[in-house]
Amino acid sequence: MNNIKKSQPDFSLLNNEVHLHYVFIVNEKPSVYLKLLSEAEMERANKYRFEKERDRFIISRGLLRKLIGQYVWMNPKEIIFDYGVNGKPFLINNDVQFNMAHAEDVVLFGFTRHFDIGVDLEYLHRQVNYLKMSSFIFSSNELEVFNNQSKEDKKEAFINCWTRKEAFLKAKGAGLTFPIDQLEVSFVKNEKAELRATKWAVNEKEQWSLDSFTLAENFRIAVAVNGKVNSIEIFPIGNKHI
Repeated sequence: MNNIKKSQPDFSLLNNEVHLHYVFIVNEKPSVYLKLLSEAEMERANKYRFEKERDRFIISRGLLRKLIGQYVWMNPKEIIFDYGVNGKPFLINNDVQFNMAHAEDVVLFGFTRHFDIGVDLEYLHRQVNYLKMSSFIFSSNELEVFNNQSKEDKKEAFINCWTRKEAFLKAKGAGLTFPIDQLEVSFVKNEKAELRATKWAVNEKEQWSLDSFTLAENFRIAVAVNGKVNSIEIFPIGNKHI
């Protein structure tokens, strides 16, 4: 599939196309988005203990509403979300599907039509005990491959695996009980992103598209879509974006 970076916003979302929008929230003011939130979202925002987390939620949710408003031609304030079993939001009676992720001060939004989508984002320099977590993240086959990687490549391999699996789980709206060791993905450095195995349903992997790439040099993005994807278009959110 083709990954196309564009500087200008585009909301003509075609079938078999993914749109990604990203923003560095340090440049955004929560007060701009506060008025767009629902009463339930305001209550959720007020439950955050730390101001930084509260502001990120307000900005993220407000931007999500504004972006969806552009795609479905609605006032952002009037958008009503419904939620799946594990809390994934979706629109009722609309073919626009979406997902979001954040890492550090970057928030990422993904959009498709018809197909379930999951996106994940990870800071490449995040301090994480990947050796300790590897037994939980990897299948036995993957763990063998991972252990054969050089010390220098193991962290990137772990991040590749984690973000790709997380994007897949988010697309499915799966919870913590999902058997992540039955899902296998590519993760070796410079290896094309792909689903290798969905052991609970052998042929399910054929239904999915998976992609992964680097954003702004320091962030790894993964995108999983339950359908064929021809192109991914990427837009930075700026003052004239929405």
